[in-house]
Amino acid sequence: MKYVKQNFARHRMFVSVDKLNEECLSWLDRTGNTLVHHTTKKIPAEVFAIEKQHPSPGPRKNKIS
Repeated sequence: MKYVKQNFARHRMFVSVDKLNEECLSWLDRTGNTLVHHTTKKIPAEVFAIEKQHPSPGPRKNKIS
């Protein structure tokens, strides 16, 4: 969120949440997800594509007797 707030949303005005989401996702496709991450030295879109092939089962629900 911090990356989007500081690099996309700063100094922009929006008329609706739907338009904000549309423009933000478009910006991420063009910019944010295609650049090499400073810390990991990986491209987020490529990492996501690999991780999407191997989804985790998620948290288990505890049953109360």
